[in-house]
Amino acid sequence: MPVGVPKVSYVVPGEDEATWIELYQQLFYERKIFLCQVINRELGNQVAGMMIHLNLDNKKKDFHLFINSPGGSLLFGMAIFDIVQTVQADVNTICIGLAASMANLILAGGTNTKRVAFPHAKTLLYYTLRMMLHEPGSSYFDGKTDYCLMETDELLHYQHAMIRSYSEITHKPEWQVNEDMFRDSFMSPEEAQAYGIIDGLSYSLTW
Repeated sequence: MPVGVPKVSYVVPGEDEATWIELYQQLFYERKIFLCQVINRELGNQVAGMMIHLNLDNKKKDFHLFINSPGGSLLFGMAIFDIVQTVQADVNTICIGLAASMANLILAGGTNTKRVAFPHAKTLLYYTLRMMLHEPGSSYFDGKTDYCLMETDELLHYQHAMIRSYSEITHKPEWQVNEDMFRDSFMSPEEAQAYGIIDGLSYSLTW
């Protein structure tokens, strides 16, 4: 029998008595957001909308953005990154598995000193948690040449914005970031910390 989303007892803000709500709804009220699939239009709009709504509700309470994503759309990934950078509340970014491509930039874009990663099982080095910088993908426009060239220009613009953002966050020159992205550089949590993508490792849930 399939298992549905579990429900938990929770006092919804503004209510006097506890009620049964879905687990993810309770986590939403607690400002815990999950980025755990390929980044596309729907996910980008959902995450951006949730963060904007919660920021309007309380500009001081921290966000916790849990990341386990292979990346995805450069355009909608940059939208999430911009929201993370502009909300007034601090954003804790936590990598709980894989943070690749655009998801990796979002991880790096969290509030300084509040970007962490969980270590994976240590039995095999290959299974250590990995974060990857690489060239982001784009949906290719199947149309006239002029439109294809326009999309190429836009893609290059966003790629440069991505490189510039990494450079500002990690304090590494843009040429080095560009080379690392071109090579598809996999990093362990320790390497990601040395690179400037995260601030440390987390071995327990303290939120």
